[in-house]
Amino acid sequence: MGWATQQEVLKHHRMLTEREAFIRRLLLCVSAAAVLTAFYFISTMLSVLFTTCAVAYIFYDGFSIFLPSGKFKRESIDSLLIGTNRGDKGKASGEKAEDDVPTYAHTFPDDRSIFVRLLSSRQGVVTMKLLLSGVLAYVSALFTLSLSWYYVVVVLLGVNMEATLSLSYSILTHLESLRIEEYPTEPREKITLWFLKKFSASRGFYFIGEVGGKRIGLSRMDRFMHTLVGGPTGSLKSSSLIIPPLLHDAESVGSVVIPDRKSPELFNWVAGRWHAKRKKVFLFDPWHPDTIGINFLHGADDQDLLDIVEVLMHEKEEVVERVQSFFTSRTKFLLYAILKLAQSFKDEYCNLSTVFTAVESVERLDHFVNSTNSELRSLFSDFGIMHDQEKVNALTSIRERLEIFMDEDVRKAFSKPEFNLSMLFREKDPCLLVIGAPMNKKDPGRTISSLIVNLIINMAFNERTLHKRALQKGEKSFVPNDLYLYLDELRSLKITALADLVSIARETRTHVIGSITDIGFFKYYREDFSSLMGNFRTQLYMRGMDIDSCKYICDSLGKESVVNYKYLRGVMAGQEQRNLLEPNEIKNLPDDKIIVFSPKTPPFVADKVSIHKTAWLKKMQVRAPKNMRTLYEQWGLASGPLRDPVLPMVKGQYDIAAMKSGKPVKVDKNITIESFHKEMGGGIYRKLKASGTHEVEGERRSLSDDEDEDLMGAAF
Repeated sequence: MGWATQQEVLKHHRMLTEREAFIRRLLLCVSAAAVLTAFYFISTMLSVLFTTCAVAYIFYDGFSIFLPSGKFKRESIDSLLIGTNRGDKGKASGEKAEDDVPTYAHTFPDDRSIFVRLLSSRQGVVTMKLLLSGVLAYVSALFTLSLSWYYVVVVLLGVNMEATLSLSYSILTHLESLRIEEYPTEPREKITLWFLKKFSASRGFYFIGEVGGKRIGLSRMDRFMHTLVGGPTGSLKSSSLIIPPLLHDAESVGSVVIPDRKSPELFNWVAGRWHAKRKKVFLFDPWHPDTIGINFLHGADDQDLLDIVEVLMHEKEEVVERVQSFFTSRTKFLLYAILKLAQSFKDEYCNLSTVFTAVESVERLDHFVNSTNSELRSLFSDFGIMHDQEKVNALTSIRERLEIFMDEDVRKAFSKPEFNLSMLFREKDPCLLVIGAPMNKKDPGRTISSLIVNLIINMAFNERTLHKRALQKGEKSFVPNDLYLYLDELRSLKITALADLVSIARETRTHVIGSITDIGFFKYYREDFSSLMGNFRTQLYMRGMDIDSCKYICDSLGKESVVNYKYLRGVMAGQEQRNLLEPNEIKNLPDDKIIVFSPKTPPFVADKVSIHKTAWLKKMQVRAPKNMRTLYEQWGLASGPLRDPVLPMVKGQYDIAAMKSGKPVKVDKNITIESFHKEMGGGIYRKLKASGTHEVEGERRSLSDDEDEDLMGAAF
């Protein structure tokens, strides 16, 4: 096997910085400008033509700064061109125009001048800019060519240089917006991708470190084969392989979700740069005053509710008997029914703390159930025939898992639907979501992180499925953003069904970055160990791993052939197989080195960077916004502080009549206890598993090869 050469590594993992890309573009533009200037000595007419076009483009590009051809506000045109404020019809300075509607959607009064009406349309602005640019360019070209030849050459070289640089920037901006895939099939896309790789700064990469003084990382498509980061506590995993990639991702096309066990440390490091790049940033930390509000029950469909039930009621490692398993299934179905009941309440009462209130006692739940309509009451038919002790046990089991939602801070954070998980997938509007799961909160933080991450993964799959269906029908559909899921400190998070997550995540254009202290952690998932290690195609290891992990890494590195000379009645040469690195060498790896397993090259050793020590990396940090709640209000997501939801009372009982919303709640009669009693992912509701099994309405069938390929094709 052997180590990868530096040339191989840079060929597949090289990242171009802004400076390197600019130097390449500059050399290209200097060459192009020299060729265009040389036409002055070949043909005066061609020189006049090229010079006129170059100057025209410079003027046109310059006019775009002062007179953009995009959307104008009505007040801006009024005040700029006719100097009136129209105070009775407009809004005060600093406020948005009526309904925030672009000016082009309105018709100006007939008493306005022709010039003003011309500027009210995009076509008119573009036409005016072209005419002005053409006239000025022609006059400038004639004036330039009337000078002495050596002055003409200098001026032409400068003009052509400026025009080609400006044009190359516009072309690159347009090409980057096309999101060309890494393995295109059409010749035009291949040329476009080659041009981007040569002259555009690398974006969408997962940054790893440096090799030979050059930055390296995983390209956008390679990211979807997932990354495992291994290193003991104190090995600076976060400052080397979590924070630096997050800073680079501020310029990517994907949204980022990261649980933070040291909240708000990661938010303070990276949020400022994301915000400076005009991307929205969100902090969800119930114990932080700037948290955004989330309410999963608001607008959730049956699949969302089933996912919530599965995460909340997840049995960790226990192997339960069939009787216990059936009891667990009945408890899960009961929780599902209570969630449906909560959805019949007004928005301010539809939350998980209300659900906890409903299960405080059997009498309390009976009160809630008896106050609802017959259709919802039918979901509780099994609860009605349970023995008294079974009822108590079921409610106790649910209370144990919902108890975290009775903390006052947690109740407030889950009380308002300010942030919707679908916002992560809005086309060309990626955002950053940091989930605060402080270590001092232990189980509450872990459960909240696990719940949110699992729901996001399911939503990612659903968004891609809807996009694929629209494409098959020939309908116009938005393209969901990529998703980069940083799972720092996997041992603490204990994400449910992690093996399934990394198996299907590639199909949903999700990059999972898992951080562990030792490989033995995966024994938590027992039979899924091989699947997990196989699906993390990129693996990064640091100094100080435990000896068992070092032995595993040693075996994974493989062996190399080494010439062995022996002196026995003369010189004898032979070959023997030796480990690339011995376990003790891996354990005592230099502090500034990383062992990298890559899906495209043999393993290699890279230089580690640190947010604390690397100068160019320190410059990437921007101070985080001070008051996030104010930003949420400016974005139209929040209105005032989060408040503790309080249920209305009447005569010592909760006033269910005052809590009802009056909105119909659809009840799916096909979802039964038997649905929950089947294996994970089975039953009535639709679920796609990594093994290629598609389950619809209780019927299980295997996907054909063509269907499976279509599904994979939709993701790429």
